[in-house]
Amino acid sequence: MLGIKEKTHTIKDYKLLPEGSPYQLIEGELIIVPAPTPFHQIISANIFERFRRFVIEKGRGIVLYSPIDIYLSEENVYQPDIVYISKQRQEIIKEDGIYGAPDLVVEILSPSTA
Repeated sequence: MLGIKEKTHTIKDYKLLPEGSPYQLIEGELIIVPAPTPFHQIISANIFERFRRFVIEKGRGIVLYSPIDIYLSEENVYQPDIVYISKQRQEIIKEDGIYGAPDLVVEILSPSTA
């Protein structure tokens, strides 16, 4: 066969991982995600603080930071650095994560992922 790869994992498998496990589920594959660098965290904190303050002042919704599970499909669960969900769409926030695409996703790239 010509390089056809079967999906091996689903949300059900992902949810069996211990809380805080450094994985994302991408196209059915569990991908380990290393801890971010201090420089990455400084950038993330600065963006989060300013964005969160703006959203709160304007009463527009909620801003969350990683790790937070974003469930997009049976084979895709991501943990972006920062997410914004408008007041009108907060029903996508559930006890165990966010189900559906947030209104805005911020992903800070490192030199190794750029």
